[in-house]
Amino acid sequence: AGREYARERIRISDSLQQAERTFRDQFAKIRFETETLESEKNKATRQIKWLSVLLLSLSTGFLLIYILIQNKLNKRKLALSEMQQKANEEIYNLMLAQQAKLDEGRQLEKRRISEELHDGILGKLFGVRLSLDGLNGKKGDHIVETRAGYLDQLKTIEDEIRQVSHELHSDAFSSETLYVDVVENLVESQCEVSALNHNFDTDPSIPWELASNNIKVHLYRIIQEAMQNIRKHARATNVNVSFEKHESDIALTISDDGIGGVGENKSKKGIGLRNIVSRVKQINGDFAITSNTGNGTTISVKFNL
Repeated sequence: AGREYARERIRISDSLQQAERTFRDQFAKIRFETETLESEKNKATRQIKWLSVLLLSLSTGFLLIYILIQNKLNKRKLALSEMQQKANEEIYNLMLAQQAKLDEGRQLEKRRISEELHDGILGKLFGVRLSLDGLNGKKGDHIVETRAGYLDQLKTIEDEIRQVSHELHSDAFSSETLYVDVVENLVESQCEVSALNHNFDTDPSIPWELASNNIKVHLYRIIQEAMQNIRKHARATNVNVSFEKHESDIALTISDDGIGGVGENKSKKGIGLRNIVSRVKQINGDFAITSNTGNGTTISVKFNL
């Protein structure tokens, strides 16, 4: 009985030890798993923290970049606005300058027409009137012929008045008007008044449609002034007017076979020649004149459309 008791005690003791050993193993396993879970939890917490910091940093960076870009755009917009305001001011100043030039041109044109009427037409009318007064009370075939000559002069003066009236309406050239025809008509009418032979040539390759109305008007007036000078002073028989194209430049040439000497006789440099020089400057052109006594006069104007 004692032996049985001892065995039972040993078995119970071994069972208790085995149970205790199993419990310790399970506890160790649970503690290991708990520590593992705690480590993974801490790792996940750190990852979440770093992700939060990264997202916050990216958000802050994007916000700063947006602010910088917006500031740059605002500065550029302000600069463009200032440039536009400056451009508008320059355009306004150019308009004022252009208006001043137009007013100056109108004043010069009024002065030219005034001198043309006073020195030319009115002077001729006064001379014819005095001559006709001198014929009053006189008779004879010679007197009749003389009076007929004075009547012809009056007809010529009438044509000149008609020409001046026509010129007052020739300040603009519409897109439908052939500029070359207008200029040729001017040359023809001017030469007919003084019974001058004339020749007009133009290069067909000149793109007149690209020329501004301002350039066309100034060229028209330059030719007009030159023709007036030829009629008044040159004592010419033939007149040549031509337009030639030289690469990017256009050359206007006006020549006559008159007495010449414009450059030698300063008294012949009247308002007409000054007007030509002034108009050439307004189209940014180059002006040259060749005039020797007995060899006629040639006026050359080079300009760019």
